[in-house]
Amino acid sequence: MNMLDSFVKVWFFIQKNNAPFLNSNFLPLLEKARSNFQLYGKTDEIEKFEEFIKSIEKKDLQKANETLKKLVPLVRNSIRRDLGIKS
Repeated sequence: MNMLDSFVKVWFFIQKNNAPFLNSNFLPLLEKARSNFQLYGKTDEIEKFEEFIKSIEKKDLQKANETLKKLVPLVRNSIRRDLGIKS
């Protein structure tokens, strides 16, 4: 759940800020989430999160958004699975 919680914080930060990638408070959240994905994530989750990170590093906002659209349901399903919630 640490991984999922850290991602939710990144996701909410993105939702609340017009230019999250330019905000100095974003990087620590992203680093924490990346660490948690590496430690606790499944292969598909890690790969998708790393794809998201790479698009941010390249300042490719379109690719970051595309990847995020795939990552959010992946994380949502993991949370539901861990909590035993059937969709």
